[in-house]
Amino acid sequence: MKILVAFTNKKEHLLRALAGAWGSETSIALFNPALRFHDEFLRSWNPDSVTADSWFVDWKSSPLRSLPEQEVVVFCTSGTTGRMKEVILRKDACRFNLHTLRRHLGLDESFTTLGLPPLFHAFGFNLCFLQALDLGAAYLPLEKFSSTALEAKLRPEKKVFLPLVPQMIEALDFSPFSDL
Repeated sequence: MKILVAFTNKKEHLLRALAGAWGSETSIALFNPALRFHDEFLRSWNPDSVTADSWFVDWKSSPLRSLPEQEVVVFCTSGTTGRMKEVILRKDACRFNLHTLRRHLGLDESFTTLGLPPLFHAFGFNLCFLQALDLGAAYLPLEKFSSTALEAKLRPEKKVFLPLVPQMIEALDFSPFSDL
């Protein structure tokens, strides 16, 4: 089995590659671009020393080789308690999370999903990008989180799925629920 390994630098190219991997029997491993300069990471996830933003590695050559081959998504923790750590979820577990959220919030393809960075974190990838992809809904990536950028993306949209963590809400200069 192949694993698409990617840094989250060039979003447009990456989004197409991720959509292809999500819809196929390919595992996905997304990483913070800061790891590009981390020797231990590069030795373990990039044995062929590829210099591109994304590449494929064989399961048997990856750090996952001791696990049974299965379709997975590898995310990073935020690193708030030390160094970032890889977190592995099976694709079917990701789909379960998406369907549970969709049922709970009543989301459908008419919603535009606002993509919040970073994609290498479960929040940005699973709750934002995969939710839109799985629904067949529009996905608007937000390159940089700021009140101005958020307001500019929200204003023209009719129905928006806007997943925010508490720190993001506190950072806003406006209330997205009343000011638009």
